[in-house]
Amino acid sequence: MGHPIRLFFVSHAEAIRELLVDVFDAEDAFEVVGQCSSGAQALALVPHTPIDLLLPTQLLPDTSGTELCRTLLPQLPGTRALVLSSTCDVTLLAEALDAGAAGVTTVYLDQAGFDDALLRAARGETVAPADVLRALLRRERERGTGPVASLTPLEREIFELIGQGLRNAEIAERLRLAHGTVRNYVTRLMAKLGVQRRAQVIAMALQAEAMDNPR
Repeated sequence: MGHPIRLFFVSHAEAIRELLVDVFDAEDAFEVVGQCSSGAQALALVPHTPIDLLLPTQLLPDTSGTELCRTLLPQLPGTRALVLSSTCDVTLLAEALDAGAAGVTTVYLDQAGFDDALLRAARGETVAPADVLRALLRRERERGTGPVASLTPLEREIFELIGQGLRNAEIAERLRLAHGTVRNYVTRLMAKLGVQRRAQVIAMALQAEAMDNPR
């Protein structure tokens, strides 16, 4: 990315927005291009603002951060999102991933940790507290959701791209396929794997990567 990562904050707490704006505007790697206090304001402003990373808090006065991501991200090809929360559990992480966000980060990280979370989210990596991500991986493994080995080579490639945080439109562009074709492949591979949620596919892809590349 040749320019600073353009951030847009959505939080009902003015003090939080002011703090984040002051912190990240002072860093060369980031540029705060917008902020607002509600989901309704975000829906009006974000589609008309060139941004790289949407950063909503989970608690908003009229919606949630995950629902805002679910609504906005399909309209914003190439834009990433990371949900901000005071706490994170498996349910919230799964909701965020299903909504197309890179994950969840807590607001209690130190500056270096927060910077790293934003940089990783902007690159499309999955971001979550390590213990919560492990719990999600363990939950999906214990559910015994279908065999990855049953996927065709193209389905496996799409599976891995989903695990990298790419949405269908981005996968279609990467593989030079029609969006509808990718959507059909995703539906088919989810049926093969026995899952109903994108978060489950991401968890399985991360687990498969960990098994293929043990540390």
